[in-house]
Amino acid sequence: DYRLAKDHFEKDAFANVPGIGLTLAEERGLASKHDRFILSGAGEYYPLLAQRYQDQPFVRLERYARVMRPPNIKYDDLKQLVDVDITFNTLPFRINQTHFRLNREHCIIPITVEFANRHLTFGEEGGVHRAKISIYGLVTSMGNLVVNEFEDDVAVAFRAEDLEIGLQGTSLYQKILVLEKGRRVKLDLVAKDAGSGKVGVVTRALVPPDYGFEDLEVSSLVLTDAIVPLTTVPEADEMFVLGDVKVRPSLDRRFPLDRLIGVYFQLYNVGVDQQSFQPALRVTYRLLRDQTELLSIVDYSGESIQFLSAQRIVMTRMFSPRELGVGRYRIAVEVVDEITNQMALLSEEFEVVPARHGPSDGS
Repeated sequence: DYRLAKDHFEKDAFANVPGIGLTLAEERGLASKHDRFILSGAGEYYPLLAQRYQDQPFVRLERYARVMRPPNIKYDDLKQLVDVDITFNTLPFRINQTHFRLNREHCIIPITVEFANRHLTFGEEGGVHRAKISIYGLVTSMGNLVVNEFEDDVAVAFRAEDLEIGLQGTSLYQKILVLEKGRRVKLDLVAKDAGSGKVGVVTRALVPPDYGFEDLEVSSLVLTDAIVPLTTVPEADEMFVLGDVKVRPSLDRRFPLDRLIGVYFQLYNVGVDQQSFQPALRVTYRLLRDQTELLSIVDYSGESIQFLSAQRIVMTRMFSPRELGVGRYRIAVEVVDEITNQMALLSEEFEVVPARHGPSDGS
């Protein structure tokens, strides 16, 4: 039982076991175990118990408040920009949000921010060109109560010979938020280029969907240039990690001919065959251009299933854009649950661009 104890009696493993671990007062019949939490919790005298200063009720509450207070904010100047509602934007960036169900009460909302490297200021050090972005985020309720507060640093580095090509790419940052489903909140995000002092400010409403628990439900459809299954789940939160899969989303949805296009989404409330304990899904991936279907792939055997549990099914698929050629397209995903006879549809637009060479984008 890992939690912060407010009373030293809470640490007694025999507190709820009759006749064992008695105090001197309980052995003499002056008190019972029930009195421990009634008397000491109210600050009243417990018989034959030495009273320490740190056990006083307000001292305990003060100690609890110090332990539970949020960490100090390093970038107080960025927080002040949110407090005074500054709207200028000298550091442009793109922001995107997706949503996934966590449990009955909460949703996972990954917030992804993309910076064009050409807008960053790089300084040379030991033959390596580096840029640093400071990020501050504040999530508040409609009643202006703080729901979440965070800050991070994003570092981007290129060798001297790769800098010219690296400036043509982008760098990503992601913060994964856990929010109550159906509860509208506001996100204020501030980013500052440490080299130039340029600042970008974005305000956005976040509305976690109110997922049900009966009909077939789907998460956001994420188009990505990298889907990497992990052998172990990281102990600490990491950017782009959803469960045991690392998914790096593409915000501009522009994919070079020489790189694969990945699709990631989750399914909820899927029917299960009572004999095999397996789902029966028919997943159809259609690639269209100007409403004309160019390619259709049907998965009957569950090849797209990356992870399967009673709570969710994680679906992934990779495509090669070489079959399409340069141009703008739309991918439409149709999921049919053949056990419950329910269907779900997802779609996203994307663009295939000529192949490029050089270092990968910074992140």
